[in-house]
Amino acid sequence: DAGARPEVFGGRPERRALVPAFGGSAGDGDGADVVIEAAGTPEAWQRALELVRPGGSVLYFGGLAAGAELRVDAYRLHYEELTLRGSFHHAPRHVRAALAFLAGGAYPWERLITHRVRLEDVAALLADPPPDYLKAAVFP
Repeated sequence: DAGARPEVFGGRPERRALVPAFGGSAGDGDGADVVIEAAGTPEAWQRALELVRPGGSVLYFGGLAAGAELRVDAYRLHYEELTLRGSFHHAPRHVRAALAFLAGGAYPWERLITHRVRLEDVAALLADPPPDYLKAAVFP
């Protein structure tokens, strides 16, 4: 916990229902100081830019394909002093920190696992995910 008050925008209702268990709340669309885009879709990239308040920052974590473009209102970027940042890759120390965080037991991560599948069944699950699908645990 870094002292932030996370708010979640968009997404499926069954995912949003879990937000309070992880310390967050449903966003009100009033603008955020920091927006972290992690979906990796052109629509999510554009929405992230719309959600940030003047003086705020957007971190684009979910990648897009080469050639994808983002419409940016130059007025907002300049006069509202927005900061747009990309994020690429990680170092071993980041992986260690993430694993320690996950193992710390602060949040009910197990509630995210809605399906357990064998490796050979992953493609079928992802091709046609059931309505209640959140995350899958994959077994050899």
